[in-house]
Amino acid sequence: MIKDIEYKEIRITLPELRVKVKEEPVSLSLTEIRLLLILLEEPFRIIPSGEIIQRAKMTSLNALQVYLARLRIKLDNKFIYCERSRGYSLENQGPTFETIAAEYKARKEKR
Repeated sequence: MIKDIEYKEIRITLPELRVKVKEEPVSLSLTEIRLLLILLEEPFRIIPSGEIIQRAKMTSLNALQVYLARLRIKLDNKFIYCERSRGYSLENQGPTFETIAAEYKARKEKR
């Protein structure tokens, strides 16, 4: 028997693909569910945008950003984090040395 997938306040009932947040049903498109499942596989890993696009069978970065924006709204902006130039995850990784160094370099180059 297939088990439900749970992460914090999110539950996906399989195989029906019903999604609940805090036990409240949330209506998601199949693409949004696919994206959520990809992120749920490794919630602590920052998954590169290109990998998500490929695995979700999407056509562009713009399409990914639009679907993730919709998904964030439906999940109350609590669960999907973007690490600039790196990708997305379900856990806030906080600033990394690489991120801080890249931002410092970019600011320095603008001067």
